[in-house]
Amino acid sequence: PVPHFGVQLRSAIRRRPIDADLLPHLDELERLCDDYLRLEELRSAPQRPQHPPEYDIANLDPDQAAEDVAESEHRRLGLGEGPLPDLRELRELRELRELLETQVGLRIFQLDLPSEVAGMFAFTEEHGGCIAVNRKHPPERRRLSLGHEYGHFLTSRRRPEVTVLSAYDRMPRAERFAETFGRAFLIPGAGLRHRYLALERERKGHPTHGDLCRLAHAYGVSVEGMTRRLEELGLIRAGTCDRLQQEGFTPREAQRLLNLRPFATGDETVPPRFVFLALEAWEDGQLSEDQLARLLRIDRVGVHQLVQRFAVADDSSFARPLVGVR
Repeated sequence: PVPHFGVQLRSAIRRRPIDADLLPHLDELERLCDDYLRLEELRSAPQRPQHPPEYDIANLDPDQAAEDVAESEHRRLGLGEGPLPDLRELRELRELRELLETQVGLRIFQLDLPSEVAGMFAFTEEHGGCIAVNRKHPPERRRLSLGHEYGHFLTSRRRPEVTVLSAYDRMPRAERFAETFGRAFLIPGAGLRHRYLALERERKGHPTHGDLCRLAHAYGVSVEGMTRRLEELGLIRAGTCDRLQQEGFTPREAQRLLNLRPFATGDETVPPRFVFLALEAWEDGQLSEDQLARLLRIDRVGVHQLVQRFAVADDSSFARPLVGVR
């Protein structure tokens, strides 16, 4: 038995007006994490997390602390401080999930949460850090939500959190930190500043609405997220984001006119490593097809398609072990 964090998550939402529809998802997140542990035990493949020590941000300005922690994490993970084109693997939500799972040891899932809920985070010594983001939200929003929850893990991992969009009249310090950290982690300040100033020189003045959309697309974030990041760095006037909304600026239509394709992203409930462990267990006869379907949260048709792809990959030279190959 492992400690239940569903109860802790329930305590986290008591102080917020969240619909009771969220309650089953708290239990589902815990079941997913328990299933992950069971699969690791079944395959004798425990996760070996590389959790950094918690950052102490007490008595620090939340916004400045977020910038400092984001820079530290970029250095620790070997991501550098340059613009995102040097980090193209982070443009896809799936790749960002894999980065945080393989290099940090987080367990990241996607659930159909109520629309006002962006994500959830919980931690136990047995499960490690567990995150769920709202699959109903656009990929750009999900990436920022994942960055937000990662910020909670880095600074207050033993305090469960349910992140609600626009839930505060006055945002608490911990939420201010997580919001800024999410943007700073996905959009490194040095790289963005370099790009924006280059645009100013090119335009011989202020960049345009189209430039804003292209910047957001290049970094894989929403136009709102990019606008707020530019405000944080002092590159555009504070309040620009609110003004654009009042003017009726529609980023999706602008992106369509600029031929900026939406990001392709995986909508799977469970992460790739979870799927791989489950398929290995099924192949070795440790799981039935029904058990595999229940674990992966898909129907029998989906299982057949997945098994077929796995069988093809397993028969290829890519699946052969390197040891002993001549």
